Amino acid sequence: MSDEKILEGRELQKLVLGAFTGGDGWMIFQQVMVSHSGTGVAKFSTQDLGVIREANKDNVLRFSNLDFRECRVDFSNCDFGDGDVDFSGCEFGGPVSFEDAHFGNGVVAFKGSKFVIYTSFNNANFGHGKVDFTGTQFVGEAKFDDAGFGEGTVCFDRAKFERGVSFNSTRFQVGSTVSFKKARFQTRTEITVGSRATINEEGRTDEASLDLNFDEAQFDGGLFLFEVLTPDLTKLSFRGVNFRVSEIRMDFRDAPHLKLVNFNESSWKGKTACIERLIIADHGSLLFARTNMQELKAFLMMGCRVLDGFISFRDAIFPKKGYANLVFDDLEAGQLQFDGITADGQLRIAQEIDSEGVGEFSFKGATLRGSMNVDQLRFGPVPDFTGTEFSKHLGLSNLSYRFDRCLFRKNRDPNASAKLQRLKELAENNQDHRTALRCHADEMRARRWQTPGFKASAADSLDWLFDAFSRYGQSIAVPFFALLASWIVFAKCYSIWAIEETWKWGFSAAMTIPFLPWAGLVREKTFERLFGDPKTADLSGVFLTMGAQGVWSFVFLFLLGLGLRNRFRI
Repeated sequence: MSDEKILEGRELQKLVLGAFTGGDGWMIFQQVMVSHSGTGVAKFSTQDLGVIREANKDNVLRFSNLDFRECRVDFSNCDFGDGDVDFSGCEFGGPVSFEDAHFGNGVVAFKGSKFVIYTSFNNANFGHGKVDFTGTQFVGEAKFDDAGFGEGTVCFDRAKFERGVSFNSTRFQVGSTVSFKKARFQTRTEITVGSRATINEEGRTDEASLDLNFDEAQFDGGLFLFEVLTPDLTKLSFRGVNFRVSEIRMDFRDAPHLKLVNFNESSWKGKTACIERLIIADHGSLLFARTNMQELKAFLMMGCRVLDGFISFRDAIFPKKGYANLVFDDLEAGQLQFDGITADGQLRIAQEIDSEGVGEFSFKGATLRGSMNVDQLRFGPVPDFTGTEFSKHLGLSNLSYRFDRCLFRKNRDPNASAKLQRLKELAENNQDHRTALRCHADEMRARRWQTPGFKASAADSLDWLFDAFSRYGQSIAVPFFALLASWIVFAKCYSIWAIEETWKWGFSAAMTIPFLPWAGLVREKTFERLFGDPKTADLSGVFLTMGAQGVWSFVFLFLLGLGLRNRFRI
């Protein structure tokens, strides 16, 4: 093998300028490289690239469509200066280095280029302007570790990474849009997102967003590692992405201001997918609608928080032969939608932090053929299980939800009664009598005051009394104390007509519980001593009071018996 040939300095400058001006410099350059059996190195780090830029009338540093297949190319530590740089359509056959290179403000284009072996942009610095890698093919390994991108659009649309790529600690300017639409990642992929904040005159970080887009991209290989190390990321989209990766790990530990995370219509295949410490900010959205995880072994969400936001798994398909474990640190007010989902494997939804205002859950039309565990979840408003199909037991023993108990106005949720009716049905199927009673009572409350008209209002008023004095047969204490109060109150009433008040307590007790054997004897023996001879005395008030106490006692004895029956029902 011949010795390595290094082209640099004036020699390389002459050849490049000859290529730009239409001369034969590039042909000579190719011949030199071929003559050294591909061991030549074009070293641009010693070049004054300003001279080459000035050779072009439009001030563009243009390398477009040049052929570097026969040599290694070294642009490390190069200063490209301000202005556009164009490498579109180039083909690099050997290792390429742009390490520590500095691109000034302007458009930097590698559109349609091809990197055959190893490519490094580690620690490269891009100024403000568009950076365009659209359709670029990285046959060998590509690295963008610790690279920094200025404000503007960073575009890797339809780029192809065949041997692995890493964006570890890559920094993107706040206010930029980063796009990997329809990109293809064929092996191990590592992306760690950082940011370069803009500092205003007062020394504070400007309020701007960072958007990252992977729509319709495809990930293959053994590992996809995605980490966020910036609080400036506000929008992240993986819509329509195809994950065919053995292990997926996403960590959002330093992204507290996400407004939108979109996985709609994505497909997941592999062993494990784990999303950790994802925080959806106020009024933000986390979307998994129509996501297909059927061929995934395990789907995990750990330590996620939703702050008054919206989560949708609508029509999603969960692992068929695996499990899905969704564990939230906190669930505040918001909406969580699982309508139409299909889960053949195990599905668990849990909450680690006990909060008062949990979001509104909906499982309307879901098909759950595997087991579902929601025991550690506190629902906010009444969860919606209408139209849901369960093939296995659903534990509702620790069911907790918040219901708006309206006294004299109708419930705000027009679907509350249907939701509660379905919960009652599920509880009855599980032989959970106490939960069924509670749901039935809340169902009746939800139906109250819904129908206008005098007759309906009269019936609703009676229903309200049934609720107030017995909680629809669930209370023992209320009717018991009502009977106790009646004994005292009616005894005081009897003292108005009493001749000897000593007997009023016994007489009132006999009237309160008239079915006991001694009650009749007490009434018979004490009546004349207490009120005198009914033939000579006017006792119409006494008889009226006895009638009222009899009715009162009958009603509350019935409610007490109903409460005891419901409490100790087997």
